[in-house]
Amino acid sequence: MDPWFAPYLTKDFLIPYDGGNVYIRGALAFVIGACVGSFLNVVALRSLREESWWSPRSHCMNCNQNLGPLDMIPILSYFLLQGKCRHCHEKFSWQYPAVELFTAAIFTAILFKFGYSFDGFAMCLFAATLVTVTITDFREHLIPHEITYPSILLGLIYYSIRHGSPADALIGAGVSYILFDFIDFYGLVAIKHLKDDDLGPSAGANPFGVDESYDYREQEYNPDDDIVMGGGDAVLSAVIACWIGWQQMSMAVVIAFLAGSLMGATYLLKDMHKRDVLKDVKGPAIKGFLIGFLILSMPILALGFMTGNQAEMIKPQTFGMAALGGVAGALFSAVMAGSRRFENRFPFGPALAIGGLIAILVSNDVWYFSQASGINIQGGGF
Repeated sequence: MDPWFAPYLTKDFLIPYDGGNVYIRGALAFVIGACVGSFLNVVALRSLREESWWSPRSHCMNCNQNLGPLDMIPILSYFLLQGKCRHCHEKFSWQYPAVELFTAAIFTAILFKFGYSFDGFAMCLFAATLVTVTITDFREHLIPHEITYPSILLGLIYYSIRHGSPADALIGAGVSYILFDFIDFYGLVAIKHLKDDDLGPSAGANPFGVDESYDYREQEYNPDDDIVMGGGDAVLSAVIACWIGWQQMSMAVVIAFLAGSLMGATYLLKDMHKRDVLKDVKGPAIKGFLIGFLILSMPILALGFMTGNQAEMIKPQTFGMAALGGVAGALFSAVMAGSRRFENRFPFGPALAIGGLIAILVSNDVWYFSQASGINIQGGGF
């Protein structure tokens, strides 16, 4: 049950000043998001280098010259400078404008849904965490604790204020750790089974040879080297739970597994096609479809009994979601059966971030357990 002051948390403080003008509010949200996105680039890159977020001043990584105000206008400066440093003409990464533009779009969508309210700014802060760890995970396969741990604390504070108790958030955080440890343990068992004997070195091949064109090592397989789920993924799932509760966190994780499986499988299937091994993975793909179908359908039905919404669960959407899980499972199994030791693994953190963002942006009545959802929207919008 929401606390007595909950309506004040959804009150839009900007209405008295702009009268709800959709263009002013949209433009302001976009500018705020772009500026925050510029700062998130700094936070992500300096966290990876274990440097302070605040000092020294922003500078070119090549010539160390400080950047002036005109060099740091979000999105625009990159194109005005043609993507190069004004001083040494070294190229800047396209990551900078991409993150600024994406964050601007996300903030615009969030503030459109929640309005310029306590809830709106809280969800923007939550989204900023997801964007930042997406950058770090893509770049270094790392989710820094100096980003996620403070976010967990802030999320618990927000959830407690918003709902009067942190119980659902803490339940979600605990369940996320158990879930990801479970997946990591049994995922390794599945990988050993699916890879079987195909992962040993080829006959006559140099066991430590490196094929640079495909970026994988043909060497003796050591199952201890495989990591299905990293510890950072469990922490990020806990972050999501602390901000939006276990109910919406569970849907965010389901979406993340679908998105992560599809993105990662697409990445690896392209390489398998180059090596002409797709014809050998039909059997594992069928097994993977059945496993993926069951993995998604059974928890969804169980949630129906837990929340008392059994009838809500037995719908075409349930089986559609389970079928998507089957497709993801088929792709994952095919990849595991046909791939060798890859140097580069596809990170799961960005998929979790996608799940978390969708969970807060899609209306609550879309979720199967809408009657027990984490955030109740009473107003907002442009």
